Amino acid sequence: MKTLISLIALLFLAVISFGQIETETDDDYEDLECVRSLPEPILLKEYFPDAHFEFLKKERKGIETASFENVDRLTVENSGCEFFVLSFHFLTNRFQADLNDCSYWYNPALQLMNEIIPGLESPLDIESGNSKLVRYIAKNKSKLKFNTEIDYGGDDIRSFIYLDPVEKLDDGKFRINISYALGPL
Repeated sequence: MKTLISLIALLFLAVISFGQIETETDDDYEDLECVRSLPEPILLKEYFPDAHFEFLKKERKGIETASFENVDRLTVENSGCEFFVLSFHFLTNRFQADLNDCSYWYNPALQLMNEIIPGLESPLDIESGNSKLVRYIAKNKSKLKFNTEIDYGGDDIRSFIYLDPVEKLDDGKFRINISYALGPL
């Protein structure tokens, strides 16, 4: 009788363990301990008719792409779990300067963001971020650096912007990446 009870208990534990293994490899991200919701499109179709959104399950990230009439391209990366991050990646040939000239590149990044604001439905307050960025650029013109977190709001939950180093591509275009983040959530 003891052997039968032990066998049943062992079988029960094996079934429970097997179920846990399946859950850990399951692609259903609703069960993850992530405080933010799944990424959704933020580009409005009336401004970006060719916008395309793709959700990358394994990375829990949304990628949205659009093009402009002047052949510039925009990719928006919507990611984060503890932080809510929107990264805007512009490919453009409208601006030309030394890649290390931070005091130059902050203004084109801000200009590009201000141009697309009417076409965004963002949960982050990008307009407030841009207003703070204008003041920050004016105050720190000679001290600007890439990858500097610039706070623009939030008492309990921090909001900040950062500009990645600009890259020049083989086709003569420049990649300008600016991110807006909220967190930790």
